[in-house]
Amino acid sequence: MSTASNMNAAPQTIDHFVGAQQIKDRVRVALEATWNQSNGCVFPHTLALGAGGLGKTEISRIIAKETGVVLVETLGQSLRATADLNAAILQAEGGCLLIDECHSLSPDIQVSLLKVLQEGLIFLPGRSGGRVQTISLKPFCLIACTTDEWALARPLVDRFRLILRFEHYSVEDMTTLISRRARSASVVLEDGVAEMIAARSRGTPRIGIRLLDACIRTMQAEATGTVSAATFTRTCELEQLDPLGLDIIEQRYLTLLRESQSSVRLNVLASSLGLPRQTIERSIEPTLIRLGLIEKDDAGRVLTERGWQHLGGRQHQQAAALPSQGV
Repeated sequence: MSTASNMNAAPQTIDHFVGAQQIKDRVRVALEATWNQSNGCVFPHTLALGAGGLGKTEISRIIAKETGVVLVETLGQSLRATADLNAAILQAEGGCLLIDECHSLSPDIQVSLLKVLQEGLIFLPGRSGGRVQTISLKPFCLIACTTDEWALARPLVDRFRLILRFEHYSVEDMTTLISRRARSASVVLEDGVAEMIAARSRGTPRIGIRLLDACIRTMQAEATGTVSAATFTRTCELEQLDPLGLDIIEQRYLTLLRESQSSVRLNVLASSLGLPRQTIERSIEPTLIRLGLIEKDDAGRVLTERGWQHLGGRQHQQAAALPSQGV
């Protein structure tokens, strides 16, 4: 089997899932409860919350495999009409339906989904304004994943019986994950390299696996048999990653704040970076805030002391202004 295919080999059981120990424990209990029922009990409806790349989709697939049912996957933005939702649910009857990015569901679709969870029915409009028809559903498990819990209606959130909140990984857990993925790909890592990759993964498995994959490409290009510290350093140079694993756009964001030496408004940052405000708020700033590099205030965005340290310290300015010249 090729290195690429092995790199993509996801864990098949809950015991092989790395990290998120509390989530693993809760899922394992729910699985055992499901296995011990003799009346065809299905896994409870589950809502997985957390930033992207933390394993929400992966653990959803594990649940389906562990319970031995068919998994139907769809995206929230693909369910534009009630008919789309009904078709997905009917396809998943008796199995498991995964709705990824469920925060993209419109309010109307969320209401329809709430009725499904409450009553176990789907509603079909009658022809030519006739009576609404209902279809009773076989038991199934709905797993909904989202990075934005507050975009969902609270009554819908309350209908999920199991809520899993994913957190960013520790360096130790990331190191374990990187080491396992390298072994599955039959790739040798020099001592300490797994820790180096983990340290620049920002606590996110998806980023760590991508960086490992980039290191393997560099190793193959150099025709060596081991991912060494030098290979890792060269890879980070190619990927333009700084010591915290920040990419070039995030580095430019921080540089803009350093150059201003004061608060910068979001619209100024958006204009300077050539990005929509929403992209900066949702994709860039959460990481920088979590790492303690920036703060938001009424005047805009500003570097924290840690942010200054990461960029090499404050730029020293003259303590006193130049004396004014007389006329």
